[in-house]
Amino acid sequence: MLAIALALAVMAAAQDAPPPVQPAPLPVSLDRIRRGLQRTPTLRVEVPTPEPTFKVTIVEHPYFREVPHQWDWGGGGVPLAGPPSGTGSPALAQVDVLPLLKSAKHAYDEHAAKKDVERELAAFCSTHVCG
Repeated sequence: MLAIALALAVMAAAQDAPPPVQPAPLPVSLDRIRRGLQRTPTLRVEVPTPEPTFKVTIVEHPYFREVPHQWDWGGGGVPLAGPPSGTGSPALAQVDVLPLLKSAKHAYDEHAAKKDVERELAAFCSTHVCG
């Protein structure tokens, strides 16, 4: 009995279902597009393959051919600093002074330029109205 009631409910639901929705018409004709794709092309362009325009050059670094200095473990080699005669002890630290001097000169020049601008601005403002 339950099976019959269930079957009737399914059949009633199937009858109450809305009809399937028709798809909206497309703005273009698919048949026309298919015909256009099946035609043989009228314009044929043949482009020659281009020549390669790149260049590779390998240059060997001379360091691997020429050793800058010979080093031996018998206390030889080139000392970083110290007297050339070998008397005395070598320096514990080595400082490159050139960047320090360049930085000091740059700071001095910048300070002088700022003072010059301030002086010229004061002279201009003494004769004109500055706000």
